[in-house]
Amino acid sequence: MGEVIKAILVPAVGIMISPLSISVLVIILLSKKYVLKSLVYSTTWILTTFVVYLISAFAVGGSTSETNMSTVVRIILLALAAFMVYEAIADLIKFIKAKGEVSEPKIFKKIAKMSPLGLFGIGFLMCFLNDKNMLLSMGAGTKIASLSLPAGQVVTAGLLYILIGCWPIYVTMFAYFLLKDKMSNFMDTLSTWLMKYNDLISFVMFLIIGISLLSEAI
Repeated sequence: MGEVIKAILVPAVGIMISPLSISVLVIILLSKKYVLKSLVYSTTWILTTFVVYLISAFAVGGSTSETNMSTVVRIILLALAAFMVYEAIADLIKFIKAKGEVSEPKIFKKIAKMSPLGLFGIGFLMCFLNDKNMLLSMGAGTKIASLSLPAGQVVTAGLLYILIGCWPIYVTMFAYFLLKDKMSNFMDTLSTWLMKYNDLISFVMFLIIGISLLSEAI
């Protein structure tokens, strides 16, 4: 179990502190019919994150033998590390260019008006087209594949990865359900703060995770 936790912990923390998914959830919670819409978005996003992890874990594990597993995993981890460091530098440049100005993405205004079906698609796209979250899940799946675990343990490790990485989504959503009147102003402030510091948070997160993956691959 210790090796499993070590393998998934860094990517799970990356998912946990990734600001974009929380920013979208906050926009949904401040809209009309927020209960159904936030449940649809959150459930879809969490499930697709789990699916990306599983695809990575079983694809790497199933396409390599035990004799060349370490080489394949090292190559994948090196590629992921390089891309994450690249993303970190790109995010830092964007943050510096913004000069502290808050610029709300145009799609956020559309998200607030979307139906639950539309938010199902957003939850799906947030994982598969958001390269940062997808890279983190691929990294977790690849590292688990290197342990050559039975299928059942791979799935269990994935559930643990989701539990650690996605708890801010659960907590934010249900806290708002229970304490809407007290949290409305806080959520509005949180949304603004996350949009302002999104690139800086992403820079720190991906630099640390990229270096961590690089150290494991070398």
